[in-house]
Amino acid sequence: MNKVFFMLAFAVLAMFSCSSPEPYPGYSKSPEGIYYKLHAFGSGDKKVQPGDYITASISYHTLSDSSFFDARRTVKVTEPSYETSIDACFLMLSKGEKASFIIPAAPFFHQTLETNLPDFLNPADSMKVKINMIEVQRESEFRREKEAFLNWIDDFGEYEKVLLKQFLE
Repeated sequence: MNKVFFMLAFAVLAMFSCSSPEPYPGYSKSPEGIYYKLHAFGSGDKKVQPGDYITASISYHTLSDSSFFDARRTVKVTEPSYETSIDACFLMLSKGEKASFIIPAAPFFHQTLETNLPDFLNPADSMKVKINMIEVQRESEFRREKEAFLNWIDDFGEYEKVLLKQFLE
Protein backbone atom coordinates (compact mmCIF):
# COMPACT_ATOMS: atom_id res chain seq x y z
CA MET A 1 0.00 0.00 0.00
CA ASN A 2 2.83 2.41 0.88
CA LYS A 3 4.51 1.58 -2.42
CA VAL A 4 1.34 2.50 -4.39
CA PHE A 5 0.89 5.71 -2.41
CA PHE A 6 4.56 6.65 -2.99
CA MET A 7 4.30 5.99 -6.75
CA LEU A 8 1.06 8.01 -7.01
CA ALA A 9 2.58 10.93 -5.08
CA PHE A 10 5.68 10.80 -7.30
CA ALA A 11 3.54 10.81 -10.47
CA VAL A 12 1.56 13.85 -9.28
CA LEU A 13 4.74 15.69 -8.32
CA ALA A 14 6.34 14.89 -11.68
CA MET A 15 3.25 16.08 -13.53
CA PHE A 16 3.23 19.47 -11.79
CA SER A 17 6.98 19.99 -12.11
CA CYS A 18 6.78 19.47 -15.90
CA SER A 19 3.99 21.94 -16.52
CA SER A 20 5.18 25.22 -17.94
CA PRO A 21 4.36 28.43 -16.08
CA GLU A 22 1.83 30.79 -17.61
CA PRO A 23 3.65 33.39 -19.72
CA TYR A 24 1.26 36.19 -18.65
CA PRO A 25 0.12 35.76 -15.03
CA GLY A 26 -3.50 36.81 -14.48
CA TYR A 27 -4.43 36.32 -18.15
CA SER A 28 -6.51 33.50 -19.60
CA LYS A 29 -5.91 32.08 -23.06
CA SER A 30 -8.64 31.92 -25.72
CA PRO A 31 -8.86 29.00 -28.19
CA GLU A 32 -7.49 31.41 -30.85
CA GLY A 33 -4.33 31.97 -28.79
CA ILE A 34 -5.20 35.43 -27.48
CA TYR A 35 -4.34 36.12 -23.85
CA TYR A 36 -7.04 38.22 -22.17
CA LYS A 37 -8.04 39.69 -18.84
CA LEU A 38 -11.51 41.13 -18.21
CA HIS A 39 -11.40 44.26 -16.03
CA ALA A 40 -15.10 45.24 -16.02
CA PHE A 41 -18.27 43.40 -16.93
CA GLY A 42 -20.72 44.96 -19.35
CA SER A 43 -24.43 44.65 -19.78
CA GLY A 44 -24.08 41.44 -21.77
CA ASP A 45 -27.12 42.33 -23.86
CA LYS A 46 -25.07 43.54 -26.84
CA LYS A 47 -22.24 41.15 -27.64
CA VAL A 48 -20.14 42.27 -30.60
CA GLN A 49 -20.77 40.44 -33.88
CA PRO A 50 -19.10 40.75 -37.30
CA GLY A 51 -20.68 43.68 -39.16
CA ASP A 52 -21.36 45.68 -35.99
CA TYR A 53 -20.06 49.19 -35.48
CA ILE A 54 -18.34 49.70 -32.16
CA THR A 55 -17.24 52.81 -30.33
CA ALA A 56 -14.35 52.03 -28.02
CA SER A 57 -11.43 53.56 -26.22
CA ILE A 58 -8.45 51.61 -27.54
CA SER A 59 -4.83 51.81 -26.45
CA TYR A 60 -1.75 49.90 -27.57
CA HIS A 61 1.15 49.18 -25.24
CA THR A 62 4.43 47.32 -25.16
CA LEU A 63 4.52 44.45 -22.67
CA SER A 64 6.43 46.76 -20.31
CA ASP A 65 3.27 48.94 -20.49
CA SER A 66 4.68 51.84 -22.50
CA SER A 67 1.75 53.33 -24.40
CA PHE A 68 2.18 54.10 -28.10
CA PHE A 69 -1.45 54.73 -29.15
CA ASP A 70 -4.53 55.86 -27.23
CA ALA A 71 -7.77 57.06 -28.84
CA ARG A 72 -11.51 56.68 -28.99
CA ARG A 73 -12.63 55.17 -32.29
CA THR A 74 -15.77 54.01 -34.07
CA VAL A 75 -14.99 51.08 -36.36
CA LYS A 76 -16.82 48.37 -38.24
CA VAL A 77 -15.92 44.93 -36.89
CA THR A 78 -15.10 42.35 -39.53
CA GLU A 79 -14.72 38.60 -39.45
CA PRO A 80 -11.17 37.97 -38.15
CA SER A 81 -8.75 37.42 -41.03
CA TYR A 82 -6.30 35.56 -38.75
CA GLU A 83 -6.65 33.94 -35.32
CA THR A 84 -5.05 36.62 -33.14
CA SER A 85 -6.46 39.68 -34.94
CA ILE A 86 -7.85 42.66 -33.08
CA ASP A 87 -11.28 41.84 -34.54
CA ALA A 88 -11.10 38.54 -32.61
CA CYS A 89 -10.52 40.64 -29.46
CA PHE A 90 -13.56 42.83 -30.24
CA LEU A 91 -15.73 39.73 -30.72
CA MET A 92 -14.92 38.59 -27.18
CA LEU A 93 -16.58 41.68 -25.67
CA SER A 94 -20.01 43.16 -24.97
CA LYS A 95 -21.12 46.75 -24.50
CA GLY A 96 -19.63 48.25 -21.33
CA GLU A 97 -16.83 45.73 -20.90
CA LYS A 98 -13.18 46.61 -20.36
CA ALA A 99 -10.41 44.14 -21.09
CA SER A 100 -6.71 43.77 -21.85
CA PHE A 101 -5.45 41.49 -24.60
CA ILE A 102 -1.97 40.27 -25.48
CA ILE A 103 -1.52 39.60 -29.18
CA PRO A 104 1.47 39.10 -31.51
CA ALA A 105 2.67 42.49 -32.74
CA ALA A 106 3.93 41.55 -36.24
CA PRO A 107 0.62 40.26 -37.68
CA PHE A 108 -1.21 43.24 -36.18
CA PHE A 109 1.04 45.75 -37.95
CA HIS A 110 1.58 43.79 -41.17
CA GLN A 111 -1.92 42.36 -41.76
CA THR A 112 -4.29 44.66 -39.88
CA LEU A 113 -2.62 48.05 -40.29
CA GLU A 114 -0.74 47.07 -43.47
CA THR A 115 2.39 48.85 -42.28
CA ASN A 116 5.85 48.08 -40.96
CA LEU A 117 6.53 47.03 -37.42
CA PRO A 118 7.73 50.04 -35.36
CA ASP A 119 11.44 50.09 -34.52
CA PHE A 120 10.76 49.62 -30.81
CA LEU A 121 9.14 46.19 -31.43
CA ASN A 122 10.83 43.01 -32.65
CA PRO A 123 9.10 40.54 -35.01
CA ALA A 124 8.64 37.98 -32.20
CA ASP A 125 7.24 40.54 -29.70
CA SER A 126 3.72 40.65 -28.41
CA MET A 127 1.82 43.78 -27.51
CA LYS A 128 -0.95 44.66 -25.09
CA VAL A 129 -4.25 46.07 -26.34
CA LYS A 130 -6.63 47.68 -23.84
CA ILE A 131 -10.24 48.08 -24.94
CA ASN A 132 -13.12 49.87 -23.21
CA MET A 133 -16.23 48.92 -25.24
CA ILE A 134 -18.43 52.02 -25.05
CA GLU A 135 -21.10 51.25 -27.67
CA VAL A 136 -22.15 48.38 -29.91
CA GLN A 137 -24.47 49.16 -32.81
CA ARG A 138 -25.89 46.85 -35.42
CA GLU A 139 -25.35 48.16 -38.96
CA SER A 140 -28.99 49.32 -39.25
CA GLU A 141 -28.71 51.34 -36.02
CA PHE A 142 -25.45 52.93 -37.15
CA ARG A 143 -26.87 53.87 -40.57
CA ARG A 144 -30.02 55.33 -39.00
CA GLU A 145 -27.98 57.43 -36.56
CA LYS A 146 -25.62 58.62 -39.32
CA GLU A 147 -28.59 59.58 -41.53
CA ALA A 148 -30.19 61.53 -38.67
CA PHE A 149 -26.93 63.39 -38.11
CA LEU A 150 -26.55 64.20 -41.81
CA ASN A 151 -30.13 65.51 -41.91
CA TRP A 152 -29.37 67.64 -38.85
CA ILE A 153 -26.35 69.27 -40.49
CA ASP A 154 -28.46 70.17 -43.55
CA ASP A 155 -29.70 73.10 -41.43
CA PHE A 156 -26.16 74.51 -41.21
CA GLY A 157 -24.66 77.00 -43.63
CA GLU A 158 -22.84 75.74 -46.71
CA TYR A 159 -19.37 76.21 -45.22
CA GLU A 160 -20.17 74.20 -42.10
CA LYS A 161 -21.79 71.47 -44.22
CA VAL A 162 -18.67 71.08 -46.33
CA LEU A 163 -16.43 70.88 -43.26
CA LEU A 164 -18.62 68.33 -41.50
CA LYS A 165 -19.05 66.16 -44.60
CA GLN A 166 -15.29 66.19 -45.15
CA PHE A 167 -14.79 65.16 -41.54
CA LEU A 168 -17.29 62.31 -41.84
CA GLU A 169 -15.76 61.02 -45.05
